Amino acid sequence: MVSILPLSSTEPICILFGNGDYPDQKLCNQLLQSANFIMCADGGANYAFRHGITPDLIIGDLDSIKDKALNYFIQKNTRIIKAESQQENDVEKALHEAIRLSYKQIVLLGFMGKRDDHSIATLQIVKKFKRKATIRLFSQTSEILVLPAGNYGFQASSGNIISLFGFPRAYDVTTNGLKWLLNHENLFEGSRGISNQALKNDIRISFTKGTLIVIKLLCSS
Repeated sequence: MVSILPLSSTEPICILFGNGDYPDQKLCNQLLQSANFIMCADGGANYAFRHGITPDLIIGDLDSIKDKALNYFIQKNTRIIKAESQQENDVEKALHEAIRLSYKQIVLLGFMGKRDDHSIATLQIVKKFKRKATIRLFSQTSEILVLPAGNYGFQASSGNIISLFGFPRAYDVTTNGLKWLLNHENLFEGSRGISNQALKNDIRISFTKGTLIVIKLLCSS
């Protein structure tokens, strides 16, 4: 596993558990080792309970957490916030809280898969928060970043599959270290940026306007 993460990042990390599909447990454990704060969005507490993880906070409308898990964490004196607003889903409530707590690096685990509508909503919500924090989103197979315009450096290994997409548009995109280079080009909706490959460890991506999704497969083909 290699991480896609800005090289300059030194901020504390909040890890947020959801009620969807998770990547390999070994990867989850590695990510947890870097966590300064663990939060569960409602049913994400079921994952924490199954794996013997005690979160610092559980937040949501509490309609997905199982009674056994809820009672266990109440006994552990875990802080629980019941947020019943129907205008925001649980991941949005959790991200608001993480940012209120001043976290600028947030890792989302368990927010993709199971339901396509929830997965699409998660991507759109992450886009809303893109300027407030660097949010790393993991599915079962990929690591995903939704980035505002800027200059980024990423660590990779030769052969890593990395795809770039405008969301819906990214302008003046330039890359270095990928097999198929972009040189001040625009990316729109479509397949043009799919299945690029890392040629070296240090990958550079920059763009001047719009939003870019970067997706790295957790296993190289």
